[in-house]
Amino acid sequence: MTDDTYQLLAAYAVDAVTDEERTRVEDYLLSRPEHLAELDSLRDAAAGLGAQVETPPPASLRASVLDAVAQTRPLPPVTEPPARLLAEKRPRRAWFVAAAAAAVIGVGTVAVQQYDRSPAEQVAISQVAGASDARSYDLVMPGHNATVTRSKAMGKAVFRSTELGSAPSGRAYQLWLQQPDGSMLSAGVLPGPKDGAVQMVLHGDAAKAVGVGITMEPAGGSTSPSGKPLAVAAF
Repeated sequence: MTDDTYQLLAAYAVDAVTDEERTRVEDYLLSRPEHLAELDSLRDAAAGLGAQVETPPPASLRASVLDAVAQTRPLPPVTEPPARLLAEKRPRRAWFVAAAAAAVIGVGTVAVQQYDRSPAEQVAISQVAGASDARSYDLVMPGHNATVTRSKAMGKAVFRSTELGSAPSGRAYQLWLQQPDGSMLSAGVLPGPKDGAVQMVLHGDAAKAVGVGITMEPAGGSTSPSGKPLAVAAF
């Protein structure tokens, strides 16, 4: 990671970057996934310092974080670091982002988003949503609505719903990508909702798919739909 991009990592962790800078960081994280664990620890540290509020972060957040980053020399990269070094490195990173965020909290409340997905999935979700060819499709079910956003250029799609809720005991919601020949390939079993929302990157090649569907299956999922889809949307 270049020095400039590295300095943006802490600011990215608290959502204090421009759209251009966000793209730079996310592109790098996709090519260098070894930095995802560090990003996760930065977000964990920041999450303990703020509470979600409806007002946006103050304009001084970005400058305060970047100033703190610029004054902290990054540790050099190492290959398979010993356990002692890892134990020392992670607290230092956590303290650093905590200090940067605390400086801002001292003059105002910072809205910090809680992250429960893996960093890799967070990056994929963000990139699909921000893709220039991203299109959203509605999955309408009785009493529930969901949206699938697809980037054909990326070959990825993201499912999101704030209404679906949990599947009945012993059952699970499963997503499917419809192929040109009409067959349905599993795109993964949905996780349970978190704070009322479900969001997941679909498995498989969404670029070749011609549609998406959702079914109710036995817990753990099925190799093919066991019944009529609850909803289907054509791409």
